[in-house]
Amino acid sequence: MTAHLCDVQLWCSPNKEHPFFDDCRKRYRMVLKNQSGRDLGERMSEALRAMLREYRRVIIIGTDAPQLDSGLLDAAIEQLASVDIVLAPARDGGYVLLGASRYHDDLLGEVPWGTPRVLELTLRNVDRLGLKYSLLGECWDVDRPEDLERYLAMNPEEAEFFQRKGAETQRTQS
Repeated sequence: MTAHLCDVQLWCSPNKEHPFFDDCRKRYRMVLKNQSGRDLGERMSEALRAMLREYRRVIIIGTDAPQLDSGLLDAAIEQLASVDIVLAPARDGGYVLLGASRYHDDLLGEVPWGTPRVLELTLRNVDRLGLKYSLLGECWDVDRPEDLERYLAMNPEEAEFFQRKGAETQRTQS
């Protein structure tokens, strides 16, 4: 993680009390918040609404997008100075980053989350609402077991962390 590129918050589901989230808070020095909403769109919409009350620009990233780096975040911050919405497409038809400088209730409505049409239908909403947008470079995310294997092969230190956390979770559940 980049040291102080911006304030960082982790919006957690089902709640921020889970030991994994507490470990993330300590490891990455971030603020934890609880998500609310029935689906991903509602949860992101609620986070955007809350954060745009405090900040002029907000960026939501997936925690499953290891290709995101400070350069992409810098580009998103820079783009948000001149557009309402910034998106970084995922290879599977979704997106790994959503930046906003304006909130609208219908931005994330009527999007079938987890399908190859997520980006397309979000952009339809953006156009319908008359919002200006920018697209960043495409990234891959971790949605399937083979994606996780790819990530862990590229980051052996993270593989050790996940193995340790998995063992701790199994002991806790026993």
